Parts: sequence; structure tokens; C-alpha cells
Amino acid sequence: MPVTPVEKIWMDGELVAWEDAKIHVLTHALHYGTGVFEGVRAYETRRGPAVFRLEDHVRRLFRSAHIYQIEIPYAPDEISEAIKDTVRANGLRSCYIRPLVFRGYGEMGLNPLLAPVNVAIAVWAWGAYLGEEGLENGVRAKVSSWKRNDHNMLPPFAKATGQYINSGLAKVEALKGGYDEAIMLNVHGYVTDGSGENVFIVKDGALFTPPLSAGCLDGITRDSVITIARDLGYEVFGINLPGCGDTARTRRTPPPVSSSPRSPSSSDYSCRIFLCNGLIQNSINRRAVKYDDELGVRHRNIRAASAFIPSRPYSTPALTPLVCRRGG
Repeated sequence: MPVTPVEKIWMDGELVAWEDAKIHVLTHALHYGTGVFEGVRAYETRRGPAVFRLEDHVRRLFRSAHIYQIEIPYAPDEISEAIKDTVRANGLRSCYIRPLVFRGYGEMGLNPLLAPVNVAIAVWAWGAYLGEEGLENGVRAKVSSWKRNDHNMLPPFAKATGQYINSGLAKVEALKGGYDEAIMLNVHGYVTDGSGENVFIVKDGALFTPPLSAGCLDGITRDSVITIARDLGYEVFGINLPGCGDTARTRRTPPPVSSSPRSPSSSDYSCRIFLCNGLIQNSINRRAVKYDDELGVRHRNIRAASAFIPSRPYSTPALTPLVCRRGG
């Protein structure tokens, strides 16, 4: 999706003009993928824009940097304030927010430890992630031939720039095959996530989602969906979900993390499958589910975790319906 320019980008402690936000062609992260990032949403409210679970996103940013041994030259509170300053400086009522920490110019080679660390924060308008038609009618997805990175290959708990080339391969394969999105399996044949979204299955009034041990990202929107669903009285199961193909049935696989007599199997996906991530959150605003102050009291822990510019309740995370096709 094309990026719509705004006025300012925050770079290493100062707001610079959009057209001046540049890096050297020999920047380390450009060659080796040595960067970490977050995807955050700010929503329009009656009191001004509100950033969804900002503290949690910043905490995960620092955790990702720690995993990759990147020392961020700012404190978490400074990054949080910089994010709010960037939204405010661009006068946006709602937007997507991309904090990025990366190894900069000065060193080349696979040892990244001596390369300087740079920080940038960009904001821009980003609409429906899978398109307006997909939002209303669902999207078509295929089980990708590309497997999700295993824990002992690349750490799935980190949002690192270089890791997403794995997702890019799956996404392009799906698009060239006539689909909208990819469902990725791990090396054991179990569902992990979409190319960039967590996966939920709704069946018999309960929610099922792959456990973190399957290799999916510890998504903040995923956590919000689980929390809200449980607050509303729905059962949520973190369980290994067999892929739509035969892989999971023909390999020796570890036992599920948890089990339920109603767990979906690869031969019975007569259920609704949903995708969610930070980009898809805002789609719920145009659908039937509304989040107001009365309902918000039931989820006060999540509301309290949101950063407001100024204070304002957040919008409920959304679920984009998915049409899962066999044989894709």
C-alpha cells in the first residue's frame, strides 16, 4: 500500500522534515536486517488521538532489541514521549505508528556490535490492511509452502526487520497464486500465524488460537482479543492447530499445549477463521461491534495501558474474516 507523506519524522532525538529523513546506503541494517520495530495504532476520539497500548508496544520494542543485543540510546519513557510528539507534530487524528531501531552507518560485516544504533519514528495514514472488500466480505488465504522460522533459527518473540523476509516470501506466493493472504505452518505442520497477523478460529462458541510455543508472535492485539473474549465469558484455548494439508498428520509431532474436546482438526475447519494485528485493529470501527465507556469498564486493565493524547478510551481490536481454501 502506498505511503502518504506527512510533515515530520522523529530521528535520533529531533523532528525532521519528511523529505530529509535519510540514511546512508551502507547502513548496516540495510544489508543485514539488523533492526527491530513496532507497529502501533493511534485512534481518533472525541478528546483527540489515543495510542493503543503504547507502554506495551514500547516494552516489546526494548525486548526485541535486547534479544538482538541492540542497546537503545533512549529510555522507554523517552521513546513513548517521542511517539506522542510525532503524532502531535503531524496533526493526525488517527494513524499508524512505526518506531524503528536499527544498526546504522560505520561498520560492515556480520558482527553488528560495533555499528551505531539509530532510532526513528514515522507516522502516516494506513487504511484497511487487507482492503475494504476483504474487510466486508472476508479474504481468501492459502497454506503457504514456506514454513515459519523455528525457535532455534530466529526468535519469534522479537519483531526484527530481517525476520520479515520469511513473511514476505509467503505473502508474495499467496498473491501470485490468486489469494489475499498466507497461513504459515511451523516445521511440525501446525498453524503459527498469517504472514503478519495472529490467527484465531471460532468454533462452537469458543476461540482457538495457536500457543506461543507454536512459533507465532506474542501479539499485543492477540493478547487484547484473548482478554476481551474472556471478560465477555468466552472460552479461549491456546492449542496447536493442524494445518489444512496432510503435514501435521504424517509427521511425528509434539502433543498440544492444551486440549479441548471441541478443538478443530485439519479435517474439520467448518468454523470461522480470523486474522488480527495492529494494522487491522481500526477496521472494527466500521463494523457492528462498538466499544463504549460502559463496556470499557469490563476491560479497564487494557484501557489503563493505553496512552492518550489526551486521555481517551481505545478502540477494540478487530478480527478480519478469512476464507480458508484447501489445496492452495
